[in-house]
Amino acid sequence: MSAPVRAALAALLAVACRASDPPADVPTGLDADVPQGLPVDAAAEAAVDTLVVDAARPDVAADVAMDAAPDAVLRPYDPCAPGAVRDLDAVGTRVGATTRVVADNRSVGRMGPLDAPCARGMVGHQVVFRYVPRTTTRLRVSTNDEATDARLDTVVFAALTCAPIPDGGAALGCSDDTGDPPRDHATTFVTDANVRAGEPVFIVVSGFLHATRELFESQGTFSLSVTEQ
Repeated sequence: MSAPVRAALAALLAVACRASDPPADVPTGLDADVPQGLPVDAAAEAAVDTLVVDAARPDVAADVAMDAAPDAVLRPYDPCAPGAVRDLDAVGTRVGATTRVVADNRSVGRMGPLDAPCARGMVGHQVVFRYVPRTTTRLRVSTNDEATDARLDTVVFAALTCAPIPDGGAALGCSDDTGDPPRDHATTFVTDANVRAGEPVFIVVSGFLHATRELFESQGTFSLSVTEQ
């Protein structure tokens, strides 16, 4: 087992101890590679990210990461549960035909059931917004805004229901990596068809799950805008 894998496994054990024992009882020296001062979920995920970086055997490292990951990393999260869906009309600011909100996905779980059709199996930390169009028209949906963290990689899609889209099923629109520098991994798309006035649309903002934070982040602050065209 390589040195990076051994170090990351030690970090994972330290994170698990912090999740179950009082802070005063946590042994020192084991978690030097894990960022300090983070919530348990974030610290555990950082340990997994560190583990996957073993360049010599990335396949083995990834398998070990999933087998050894604490429950905090793998605990499922339902962004469609009562109280989880955010009302964009209520929390957003409307100017002309555009409704905009600045939010983040730092406080939601990693694993969710809403797979993005344009990035199957690669998204997490999902936040759902419910939007009711005022006119029958197409919607332009975007996170390509200066208020979006430059390192945040968003994957966004829209659907008529807050539910998983089956294989072969279609969303109203889905996009990944269509931003402008320095936010190359932000997202912009226009729905493939008109939406109807008064009928809710569910917009799912997800983070792309990179193997390591050296690339881009899957959690952060984003600006979501919805424009009736």
